[in-house]
Parts: sequence; structure tokens; C-alpha cells
Amino acid sequence: MLDTAKLKEYVDLDTNRKLLENKVAQMKNRLAMLEPLLIDMMAAAGVPSLKIGSKTVYIHTARYAKIKDGDRDKAKEAIRSADLIEYLKENFNSNSLSSFLREHYNNGTPFPKEFDGIISLEETYKLRTR
Repeated sequence: MLDTAKLKEYVDLDTNRKLLENKVAQMKNRLAMLEPLLIDMMAAAGVPSLKIGSKTVYIHTARYAKIKDGDRDKAKEAIRSADLIEYLKENFNSNSLSSFLREHYNNGTPFPKEFDGIISLEETYKLRTR
């Protein structure tokens, strides 16, 4: 016998979660709109930080490597030439690999024998609502 009270609770929680996620998305959009305006305003005023209520608002500077024109091959070559190979990794895209495996599974095509005991297609089960 199904416990419909628990199913109703699940549906209610899922509905509320979606409403809250929508609200959070709206808040993130508004924050993203305000941020550059406030950074410019604070920088122009020469104010690196300001206490508002119990929070301190400050401009944080982050620095990241950027590949010019997105040319990863040239970047890899430059890294190798600089003898910094510890920053290069051979990798694979797990989303693309999952897609490849799902396609083979759906078509009834066997997976490459090299995958035996190493790479498999896992199934997970989640409860969802519509």
C-alpha cells in the first residue's frame, strides 16, 4: 500500500523548492546587474570597502590564466616550451563519454572491449514531479 501522505509531502516540498529556486535565480540576476554598477561607483569614489549593516561590502580582485583567442593548442605548446608540463593534463569529458555510452546502450551496440572492468554505464534513480 502506498503512503500517499508521504507522496503529497514530496510533491509539496518539490513545489516549494522550485518556487524558492526561481526566487534565488531572480535574486542572482539582480545581484549580477547591480555588481558592475557598484564596483564602478566604489572605484570612482576611491572606496575599497564599506560597512552596510552587519556586512562589509568590498571589491575582491581575482586573477586567472586566460588563453588568448581561446587557442588551447598554442597555449599547450607555450607551456611545454616553458618546461611547465606539470600544468598539462590528459583528460576526458565525462559528459561526452556518458552520451557515447548511452547512445551505444540505446542502439544495442556493445561498448568497446577496452572498457571492460574499467568504464561502465551506471543507472541512478531519482523521483521527479511534473
